[in-house]
Formats: sequence, structure tokens, C-alpha cells
Amino acid sequence: MCSRLLASPVSTNQLNRTGKAFRNGTETTEDFHVLNEWRERCSAELSNVRTHVNQIIRSLEIELKREAIVSQRLKRLPTIISKLKHFPRMQLSTMQDIAGIRVVFRNSEDLSRFLARIQKGKSGFQVARDYIKEPAASGYRSIHLIKTMNSKVKVELQIRTQIQHAWATTVETSDVLFSHEGEYKRDHSIGTTRSLFFQEVSKLMAMYERGETLDQALVTTVLDLDQEITLTKRVRDFGTALTIVNDHLQDKNRGSYWLIQINDGSITLSRGAETRKSDLIQQYTKLEEEGKQAVLVKVDDYESLQKAYPNYLGDSSRFINFIQELTY
Repeated sequence: MCSRLLASPVSTNQLNRTGKAFRNGTETTEDFHVLNEWRERCSAELSNVRTHVNQIIRSLEIELKREAIVSQRLKRLPTIISKLKHFPRMQLSTMQDIAGIRVVFRNSEDLSRFLARIQKGKSGFQVARDYIKEPAASGYRSIHLIKTMNSKVKVELQIRTQIQHAWATTVETSDVLFSHEGEYKRDHSIGTTRSLFFQEVSKLMAMYERGETLDQALVTTVLDLDQEITLTKRVRDFGTALTIVNDHLQDKNRGSYWLIQINDGSITLSRGAETRKSDLIQQYTKLEEEGKQAVLVKVDDYESLQKAYPNYLGDSSRFINFIQELTY
């Protein structure tokens, strides 16, 4: 359902009424307009915050030695609605991760330098959850920070290392391949063989990042679980099956907005500059309404897109290599 400009800015009460309507399944056309306008406001604030984050990254470039991977995303409409239903007490106006920026660092040292800098200055970011100090039950590790803008939009900043990112994106890929179990990040899937596999891999990856000797009993458990559910093979085969179309997408002059659609094991990519943003948003909204798996993201080039969104491009090679190296 395409958005239109409402007569006045969306209020907190309007947002919460709209959130309640979607939660209860009583949403109207007006509720779709309210939610779409809120997402558009989130999108505008997202661009502002990303500029600030990029400035901090550039100021640390010499220390970091390598450029961190910065990406941004706006939460999909079905995902917002699903989250409202999954968390009955959550208000739409206080949902913290509709607008999100992710920074992936080479290692934990680079991440720590960035975190120290962003906390020292007047960035407005506050640590919401530190899943590195206290990992989630699933094994998820990352640090989530929140900044509340003057518009009341909350922008979430996730920071993690490359190996933590490989774990998280492989989980998302496996959600497609093991859809009969439900999404792994949901509580009802904890307790499956797959969930145990990812929990134990997360522990091994943390040991690896700390420079510790890997627990061989844990290594054996991981390899046995992987053999039982053939997860790494299925993820690898999925990546091989995906067809990346239009070689000209590697042309950096074609714009930084990417519309990605997965359909029957293949991928379709559409790319455009700022002038095509509205057209891509309309295509994305139509795909959402049709229940198709799609995402609209802004990343500067094809290489960054592959690194930042490997779950959508079938590239979980770093995770697979980590598991394979356990056998040596």
C-alpha cells in the first residue's frame, strides 16, 4: 500500500494506536499511511546519523588501519508488524530498531576503539545492550547503542566484529533453509539441534577472538552437530545456487540504493541513484504487500553490499571456513 503525506506530522498517540491496530489485526488504510510516514521519517534521520558515524570512522582511520564496513537499513513492514505481535507490551513509538546502522570491524580491538570514541564525545548514543559481555541465549554477540533524535525517532547502532557478523548472517541464511523450525532468533526455536549448533559455534568463535586454545570437546560437539543437520553444506549449496544478475552492477556510478529480491533460490538485484529512490521504494512496498522476500538497502558499492549483507547474497564463506578449519 503506497504511502501518502498525512495532513499533520504523526504524533506519539497516533503511532501507538496504529501499533495496537496492527497487533490486533484491525489495521485500516489510515494505519498503513501512519506507519509508512513514520518509516519515511526514520529513513531521513537514518541518513543524518550515518553521516555522523562515517565522520567518526574517518577520524579513526589511521588507528583502525582498515576501513570498517558501514551499512544502514530500514526495518521491513512485515517485520515491524511481526515484532508488535510477538511483544504485546511494545509500543510502536518506542520500537528502537526500525532505523538501524551496522558497523562491522575487523576485530575486537578496532571495535573497542570506536566504542570508546563514540562514548567519549557528545554523539548522543547510549549502550542499550552489550551482547558481547553478556551473549544472548542464542549465542548472538554484538553491542547495540541507541540515539533518540529530536523528532523522537530512535536510531539503533549495532557494532560487531567480522567473525560475529559471519555468525549472525549465517543464522539468518539458515532461517531460510530451516524455515520449518521457525526463525532461530525467536524463542520457540531455542532447543533445536540447530540452535545448539549455533550456541556452541558462538562459544568457539569467542575463544578464537580472545586468542584462547579451542576446547576440543566443544569442537567435537560442533562437528558432530553439523554432520547431523548438514548445516554448513546446505548453506554452501544455497550460496552456490544463487544467481547474481547484471554484471554492470559493479559500476560504482550507478547509485547506492539496492533492491534485493530472493525468488526460488535465485537473486534479483536492482540498483539506483538518489533520483530512483522513490521508484525503488514503490517496488519494495509492492513486493512486501505480495509477501515476497525483499530488502531495500543503501550501500556504496557491490563489494560493500556483499560484505554487509551476506545473508541476502548467500555469502557465508567466513563462517563455513571457520567450521572447516576445526577439522585440521
